[in-house]
Amino acid sequence: MIKENIKRINARRLFFDGIFNLEMMLPDQLQLRRYPYSLLKYLKKKNITSVFTTPRSSSTITENTRMDAEFLMDNIIILRNSEAERRYMCVSKSKGTQHRLNSTEYAITERGIKIKDCTLL
Repeated sequence: MIKENIKRINARRLFFDGIFNLEMMLPDQLQLRRYPYSLLKYLKKKNITSVFTTPRSSSTITENTRMDAEFLMDNIIILRNSEAERRYMCVSKSKGTQHRLNSTEYAITERGIKIKDCTLL
């Protein structure tokens, strides 16, 4: 259905919110591992930019059953909020590029996302 809709609207970008939801749709573990790989391969072939989200922890998903698709992704950005209501991001993976490994503070403003300078945790 995703591929059909991409073709129908000639999509250039795909946002998939909650890749862990595939576990509910695809109970077979082998199929669950094959589907994200197949979808990502298709998106790259069609030159479609994609963003997939997944929570790092969830009360509804145990670590034993949770699908770990991070190895398939080209880039991984971890977002978190501090107790002081500050937001941080960390690029934990970026294939083929060098990147900072420390967390950086950011803010969502009326003009977009603002990266704050030299934030170290």
